[in-house]
Amino acid sequence: MLTLWRRWQWNCFVNALETFFGRERLRSRPSVVQVESTSRCNLRCVQCSRQKLFGKGEDLDLDVLDRVDREALPWAREFWASFYGEPLLYPHFDRVLDIVRRHSHLRAGFFTHGLLLDEERIDGILEAGVSFLYVSIDGATRETYENIRRGASFDRLCANLETLGRKRREWESHGGRHLEVRIRVVGMRRNIEEAPSFVEMAHRYGFDGVEYYVNMTVDDETMAAQALNRFPELTNRMFALAHRRAVDLGVSTNFGAIPFPDGEERREIAPDPPTGGSGLAPDEISDESASPAPKGLWGIVRFRYGAARTLAGGSVVLGGALLVVKAIGKILNSRWGELKVAPNAYSKEHCGTPWNYVAVKTDGSIVPCCFLSTSMGNLKTQSFMEAWNGPEYRALRRSLATRRYRADCERATCNYISSAENTRYGCEWIAAPESLEAVVGEAESVRVEVRNSGTMTWRTPREDAAHWVSLGYHVLDPGGRVVSDMGHVAVDRSVAPGESVAIALALPTSLEPGDYVLRLDMVHEGITWFGDRGQHPRFVSFRVRAERKPGE
Repeated sequence: MLTLWRRWQWNCFVNALETFFGRERLRSRPSVVQVESTSRCNLRCVQCSRQKLFGKGEDLDLDVLDRVDREALPWAREFWASFYGEPLLYPHFDRVLDIVRRHSHLRAGFFTHGLLLDEERIDGILEAGVSFLYVSIDGATRETYENIRRGASFDRLCANLETLGRKRREWESHGGRHLEVRIRVVGMRRNIEEAPSFVEMAHRYGFDGVEYYVNMTVDDETMAAQALNRFPELTNRMFALAHRRAVDLGVSTNFGAIPFPDGEERREIAPDPPTGGSGLAPDEISDESASPAPKGLWGIVRFRYGAARTLAGGSVVLGGALLVVKAIGKILNSRWGELKVAPNAYSKEHCGTPWNYVAVKTDGSIVPCCFLSTSMGNLKTQSFMEAWNGPEYRALRRSLATRRYRADCERATCNYISSAENTRYGCEWIAAPESLEAVVGEAESVRVEVRNSGTMTWRTPREDAAHWVSLGYHVLDPGGRVVSDMGHVAVDRSVAPGESVAIALALPTSLEPGDYVLRLDMVHEGITWFGDRGQHPRFVSFRVRAERKPGE
């Protein structure tokens, strides 16, 4: 067979079959390999967890890079040279380009914030045969961009993008390999109204398209109000407008599918509206051009490869294998739907990343996807195949193949969490004060009553020792910064859908006198805050006094 197919093509074919049948121990290696060349960055973007997770960050050891080069890349068809961090800060980035040059079969590329793309680096990228370059921007105007990407210069970014566009055109006019360049945007309330402007920016510099992601990871209270699942109507309308602009300009985007097809506007604390964008009010925008992403019902064939078709597309041989699989699906299931990677569009059963994808972190550890931080092994102490078929990986594959999903796979930020699943997490605040007062050093409590308006029964710690439901609460200063994490109070009994429960909260006694905000939100422990599923937290004005008033 290997005389007819190249090694990487045969591997992708076997990988697709093993994914289809849900094998736990694999003969094939992943078709997509991602390497975190560095976890360092010279920006402090408001939505990024890099600094919280890595501090100053570190660089990937050359020994680990060499192991990936020898034991994984010859069998892969796609190679990403970045994860967290800015890859152009990696001191051995030339070594990465050498790997790309030698493995000419790879579709290779990386993410970058674009501020280090000088002419010399651009020349090196083009000459090495890099296939794609995704520039993370997050703001189409100076004010929005520099507000989100702290430490960045919008003028410098635009100058670098102009140079990149010009040198790419010159390179390709002389017969050089096409470098795909796309703008990538982490969607949030601050930039959603600039969606059409991102399309115009891509067109201005001659780039290949725009990818806008609505599933921002919310791990900071200051970003809680930015999550777009709190603004489904606005998000849908801006997607529709941006899609029409993309059609007019001939720019490829993911704005053609409505991210919240059944959404209703939910707004409690709205941040300052961003500048720029369409200039149109949300009610001036029609949804006519947008259509919901198709979904598949697999029936008898539980085809769990999810991303395999998209990630491994481009191989003629693998494409033929997948056509056979699609034919089987059509025979056994009349309601066939295309599957592809799209934020919050498909259920977990479509996830194939533990079979066809791997990420290697700077410390040598292997993780199975962008959203799951659990280590599956370490290339500093193991060969690639030892880690790839280790007990951690086999257990993860088994959980997906049998649909007994791990709690890690329930997180709201995962690309395979369907927006329909958010209906599990509903809460209605029945009794909660509008404002509270307390005296420094004096213990007081407040009673909160909340109704379960979702479809999931809330369990107690006795019933589910790992994933019970509780009320989490924080104290924020007037600027929205967390002053005190007061902890969580678990429900004391099962709460079925439609039922309500009362929870007593102990107010803090050690705060300085002043005005604060008490933020209340339900939590599915170890899985998600309800606020990350489109539900609104409850915000209560909270005043702390130095002493009691006379007569109290």
